[in-house]
Amino acid sequence: MCIRSAISGILAASVLACGPLSAAVPAANESQQVVLAGTSQTDFVSEITGRTYRIYLAVPEAPPPPTGYPVMFVTDGDINFMPAVIQSRLQRSEGIPAAVVVGVGYPEGSGPAADRLNRRNLDFTLPTAPGHVPPGLKAAWENKLTGFGDAEAFFRVVTEEVRPLVSARAQLDPARQALFGHSLGGLFTVGALRNHHYAFAAYIASSPSLWWNGNQAIKPSLLQGIPSKGRLLVTVGALEQSAQGVLLPPGPQREITRLGNSPAFSNRAMCCGE
Repeated sequence: MCIRSAISGILAASVLACGPLSAAVPAANESQQVVLAGTSQTDFVSEITGRTYRIYLAVPEAPPPPTGYPVMFVTDGDINFMPAVIQSRLQRSEGIPAAVVVGVGYPEGSGPAADRLNRRNLDFTLPTAPGHVPPGLKAAWENKLTGFGDAEAFFRVVTEEVRPLVSARAQLDPARQALFGHSLGGLFTVGALRNHHYAFAAYIASSPSLWWNGNQAIKPSLLQGIPSKGRLLVTVGALEQSAQGVLLPPGPQREITRLGNSPAFSNRAMCCGE
């Protein structure tokens, strides 16, 4: 699905927005990197994983409300942070309150793009059975160039290290915090809801890789842990590959939409909550 369209719905559903967007205009014939005004980034070494992360931060110009800013934590911050901030600022005219956007990614010094992919494979997945390693990753896995299974540690990075770091820079509303992930990041988000439903007010999974590890993430025995009051939005696209259909178990205050490989696939969403 179109990332811009997904984030547009996500931000509206999560009541998230940021301040106005502006950009410096370089002199003619100059070539400069694109810089998103009103944002910053910082690298830190996690005491939990021992690995380096890059934190992208957008704080509104408007003062925080008495309870603090709403905030959305965005995985794959190297890719998803900028469109999330731009889209949130475009929606300011729609009356959505100003909010903080936080991207969690990897510094350029961590290696080429392939290494970043290996990092996210490790951070976004739970332990994976050898028989379920995707064919495209099997050689890298066998040669110990990539790994899986650190999702719980990465969740602690986000909640125990990144969140306090951001809280030192901006006043955050503890009752209005959301977690967003796309693809494997979406798989991570669904797992975070299942195992830590109290950590965020809303969980947004865009095209989540629910097929990972033999569909382990959507087995009924695991989904029983999702509370009826947990807020989950899943967005999917019309061209999702190998869609097998997803069905959450019934429960109070829970709307269930079967996701199938059909022309209407792009307009379906699986939502849990009030």
